Amino acid sequence: MRFKYYMRLFGQMNVKRSFVLFAIILSLFVSFAVYVFKTISPLIKVVCESTAKMVALKVTEETVNELISDIEYESLMDIKYNEQGNIIAINANVINMNKLSSKIAYKVQEKLTKLDKQTVEIPIGKVWGLDLFAGYGPSINIKLIPIGNTETEY
Repeated sequence: MRFKYYMRLFGQMNVKRSFVLFAIILSLFVSFAVYVFKTISPLIKVVCESTAKMVALKVTEETVNELISDIEYESLMDIKYNEQGNIIAINANVINMNKLSSKIAYKVQEKLTKLDKQTVEIPIGKVWGLDLFAGYGPSINIKLIPIGNTETEY
């Protein structure tokens, strides 16, 4: 009789122990995941911003080089001379400058929307924050999708 009592008591304790063990393992896993995501998020943001700026700069440079090759300086600036041939004034041709600016912005935006997804790889060693292991370990692949707008200033 006592044997059955103890078996039932230990059986209930195993259920309680397994539940407590499961709760501990789950809480450790969640804590680890939160720590990793808090550590990775700023790193991902910095790497993605840097890559996006690099891609945008490359596209802008290509577009400006394409469009500026057809432009002459005299179409952007009006130069006034006196009777002796000396320059007395240089006035900006704002209409042509605005046309060029809007054409560049449009072409850059068009090229950015046609870009494919960019993939950025971050080594696991970089996640832990130690510079010694920054380039080691398997990589986490992050896909960047180009979104945004174009602004021009002159």
